[in-house]
Amino acid sequence: NTRKEAIMDTENPKTAIEYIHSLGRFSGKPGLHRIKALCEALGWNDDPRRIQGFVKRVAHVDRIEWLNMAQCEKVIEGLKAILARQRRKEAEL
Repeated sequence: NTRKEAIMDTENPKTAIEYIHSLGRFSGKPGLHRIKALCEALGWNDDPRRIQGFVKRVAHVDRIEWLNMAQCEKVIEGLKAILARQRRKEAEL
């Protein structure tokens, strides 16, 4: 794959996990692995636009692969808060 093809492949991924995995060059960043795990825990794998929109809203970055480590931590903390709220809500039912 050329770089251009790799970018094209991320435009319409099937799941959030596939989208994050397609970013290959950042696969060594522990923050990206944590984001991937949190997306899975939240059930966001069905629509990668959810994580893309969340990253844009929280970190003010258009693409997840452009996150620096500080922004990555901000996204992780936001996802953890959403997961905690979701689990509290489920426990109340």
